[in-house]
Amino acid sequence: MNYKFAVFDLDGTLVESMKYWRGLPFAFLYEKYGLKNFPEEEIESVIFSNLNYNESFRYLNQKYGYPKMRIYQQDIFDMMYKFYSTVIDIKPYVREFLDKLKNEGVKCAIATATPRRESSRVLERLGLSEYFEFILTVDEVGKSKFFPDIFDKCLERFGAKKENTMVFEDALYSIKTLKANGYKVCGIEDYCEKEHDKVKELSDIYIVNYKELL
Repeated sequence: MNYKFAVFDLDGTLVESMKYWRGLPFAFLYEKYGLKNFPEEEIESVIFSNLNYNESFRYLNQKYGYPKMRIYQQDIFDMMYKFYSTVIDIKPYVREFLDKLKNEGVKCAIATATPRRESSRVLERLGLSEYFEFILTVDEVGKSKFFPDIFDKCLERFGAKKENTMVFEDALYSIKTLKANGYKVCGIEDYCEKEHDKVKELSDIYIVNYKELL
């Protein structure tokens, strides 16, 4: 192991949560209005699009006559909190890999776009909290992962350097930020990130699952 510190993204990197984030418009419509059996052609155009949730609902209303509504961010997080508290699971071999890092004295942290309430909840439920020195969220830092600030803050907290730190990420946009700012990256395959080839090309290491690192 040629690093002493490890910074992990959460969603899509440690836990299988991205499908829940992407499916939220439909989950919300089903829970609130009982709507189901959504047209198959909308899977790509809505669930896997860059539409925000209100734009998604507007689109569905205009095309299919679904109820008009406006959703607020807290509604989204409240629903996701339920998922984090009940059904979201750990990615394969994560626990085994974290045990390996712990045994080798590598200190670990979380850098996530998910709010602290949700991220803390899923880590506690899955028994992963003990592996991490701290959690940092983009809300707390004040900038998204299009900027390196959250990763820089992790290094400051650790007293680490980029040369002895590995960052584990699944999202291409975040990996682009990391590589542009001199970080070492282990890219993690997640089906919600469609540009696997670009992730693989940019990453110092690329894995399909953590078994490859054991």
